[in-house]
Formats: sequence, structure tokens, C-alpha cells
Amino acid sequence: MWSLPCEECSEQSGCLVAKRKEVGPLMFDQEFLTTPRSSASSIFPRERTKKMLRADLSFLTSFTPDQPGRFAIVNGWDIAWSERTGGDYLAKISTYYDRATRKRRFLDISRWQALTFRQQVELIRQEHRLYSANLSVIEEAGAQSVWTQEVKATGAEVHDERTAELMAALSEVKVLGHEASDKRSLAKGVPSLLLDLEREAWELPFQEGTYHHEEAENFLVELEAFGWNDDKLEGVGEHDDTVMAWWHNSWGLEQHVGQRTTMSVPGGQI
Repeated sequence: MWSLPCEECSEQSGCLVAKRKEVGPLMFDQEFLTTPRSSASSIFPRERTKKMLRADLSFLTSFTPDQPGRFAIVNGWDIAWSERTGGDYLAKISTYYDRATRKRRFLDISRWQALTFRQQVELIRQEHRLYSANLSVIEEAGAQSVWTQEVKATGAEVHDERTAELMAALSEVKVLGHEASDKRSLAKGVPSLLLDLEREAWELPFQEGTYHHEEAENFLVELEAFGWNDDKLEGVGEHDDTVMAWWHNSWGLEQHVGQRTTMSVPGGQI
């Protein structure tokens, strides 16, 4: 894919510097220096994320707390805008905050492709029940879009009686819209997750051969591919869906544990 300068060329150093400027430091480190996603350009190199790996734990297919009030449970979602096969993923990360240990643990990571908006709404509702979630968090613009698509799919107008019936049917899902315009912010954006990693606040089940272990592997790959590229924070890998789902999830946990008022999506829920 990349044309490297000849090893014996006297202009080798200058050529490499020019190529680094052309493709950006993160992609350059991956493709030329063969240090995939572990350079200073990546904000989530493996040496940072390995602190949260727990080889003695596995993901769960569902979660029902046995001690009411102990756990704050959140599903974070990155909505798929494309319904075509091979397009965007609908990504979900389920986690809890344990008020007794003050630890945050991943319960599950899942991804789906080629789903209609209506199918995505149904999955949000299904996963909300499976993990006994207190909140389901999606990007604010995504919340508005999914809501609109769901209403249109029923043939209802925004203010008619069928909309009210739909709202009643979906009322068990509490949705919080997360504004994503500040995702580059060191204080509130994706980089803010580094603080939690440094204080080892997260536990990521990482037992090989267990349920959705491959999704944990993919999550780490997407994290490694996320960094600063020509002063822009972005994922240079094929996807960054799970990174965004984690950011939405972490933000949702903070809102719930902090007992802040949830932001209103049309009707309050989806």
C-alpha cells in the first residue's frame, strides 16, 4: 500500500519526514514504523489499556443485580447511520459502576451491521432489559434521528394518538442524549477517559475463549487506532464505533451516579 524510500538512498531521511507530514503521524507510525497503534500519537496505546484487562473475568449475556441500589448500570450506543452490509456498525457497551468498590466493569461489548433504524430501536430496548440498565445513552443527534425514524415507521404523525401509544410501549427505556461536539475536549471528550485508565477505575473482562472475547480484542484495536492526526482527534482504523460507545457510556455513568437530570429527547424516552 505504501511506497517506502530505498534503504541506500541518501535522501531517505528527508523522504520519510515528508511522508510523515503527508499521511499524518498516527498512520505513519502504523504503516512505516510497524509500531501499530502504540506510538505517542495514539492516546490509547496497549501499554495504557492493559491495566484494565482481567483475564479471570468474562462478559455476561445478561445482568440482574442481586443487591438493589449497589450498581449503576448503563448501555452506551454508537448508532449506525448506514443500513448497508459492510457499512457502519451499531455498537453497544454495557457497564456498571459498583458503589461498594467504586470500580467500573464492562459487562458486554456487542456490534451489529445492516440493521434498519426500527431494528436498532428494538435492540436498544432489548439490551436495556437484558442488562437491567438504568440508562441507555446515544449521541443526541442520533437520539433525535432514531426517534424520528421510529415514528415514521409506525406511520404516525408527531402529535397524533399513535405516537402516544408508541411512547407508552417504549416507556421502559430511559434514554439520555449525549452531545458529541466536544469529543476532542481534554476535560469532557474522549481524551478524558485517560484519567480513568490511569487511576485503574475500569475492569475489562479478557478471558480467552469466553463470550464475546473477540469483541474485547476488537475494542482494544479500535482504541489503539484512536489518536491525534494532524491536530485532529480521530480513529485511523476502519472503525471507531466501540470507542464512541465507551465514551457515551462513561458519560452516562457519571450523569447517573451524579444524579443529574436526564436531557429530554422528544417525549423523554424512545
